[in-house]
Amino acid sequence: SWESGASVGNFIATIKEVALDPVRTFANLRDGDYARPISFTYWSLLPAWLCGSLLYGALFGFMAMAAKAQAGGNDPFMSWINGVGPFMAALVISGALAVFFLFVPFINFLGAAFTHVLLLPWKPAGTFAQTYRANAYAYGAFMPFAFIPCVNYVVMPWQLVAAIIAHSQVHRIAWWKVVISLLVIPCLCVCGIYAILFAAFFGKFAG
Repeated sequence: SWESGASVGNFIATIKEVALDPVRTFANLRDGDYARPISFTYWSLLPAWLCGSLLYGALFGFMAMAAKAQAGGNDPFMSWINGVGPFMAALVISGALAVFFLFVPFINFLGAAFTHVLLLPWKPAGTFAQTYRANAYAYGAFMPFAFIPCVNYVVMPWQLVAAIIAHSQVHRIAWWKVVISLLVIPCLCVCGIYAILFAAFFGKFAG
């Protein structure tokens, strides 16, 4: 729906389409440029920023009051929070989230490039632009729920399922091949890195 125009109704409809009917949604995702998915990402980040600012702002505010009660102690971080006060601490975390979210659509280009490279052995039918668009909608649709306690633990796993379905439909690749590219290979790489680090650490310790 977002491809038809930017509006609150189309934004909500796109979230529903991605979350509840990802197969048909991404099978019908037409070729296009980056403007629509980038704008959708920013719309998705707005409620995430608001929720994150409220959640972590309240947390930092509570820490500021606790630091004031304890006179900050010897912890530099708590001393800083005690110095700026609850309101300023909340504003700082809100501003930090805003700056980070400002660059998220561009960081997504790196993620899409990594995804596209992992899918290359299966000869994807779509271009890099389609990979970016699939990622933007699959992950962006769930961003409004990222900072809602408890809900995010349910939503985030489905986000990964939606991404697998998205690339399977957009690139005409069997879903299990997408799982290998997006889950198995990255997990093996991470486990391999940890294994090398542990081996180096224990080897040095044993030596």
